[in-house]
Amino acid sequence: MTKPRKHIVYLAVPYSHPNPKWRELRVLAADLAAAALMQAGFVVFSPISHSHPISLCLPAEVNNLEFWQEQDFPLLGQADIMVILALPGMIESNGVSTEEIWCVTHNIPYTYITLEEVYYEEFDYIQKAIEDWPKA
Repeated sequence: MTKPRKHIVYLAVPYSHPNPKWRELRVLAADLAAAALMQAGFVVFSPISHSHPISLCLPAEVNNLEFWQEQDFPLLGQADIMVILALPGMIESNGVSTEEIWCVTHNIPYTYITLEEVYYEEFDYIQKAIEDWPKA
């Protein structure tokens, strides 16, 4: 008997900020949320967790939104849902807003999660969002 397929979550998190300490805090928040979602049984791709250390090795001229979209959008296309971690700066985030638009144009469900929900591991609504999303 085969195990049921686990849902793939793409975890979107605001990242850019002029203060590097804020970027580090956002990476930590992304890591905590990704770990909690993984423990809850989801397969998680967290672009911030994956890409932050790599970004430190890239020259500034290629380390931009367009470069990271080329890396991330193919993986977002494989996700069952995008979960947006609601952090300060989320509304202003060009990255999160372009990921949200990409989901709308490619009919990928998305929802939001707070750090409080991560802390209390309240994830039941993610499954419901996947099931209730209108199919193309």
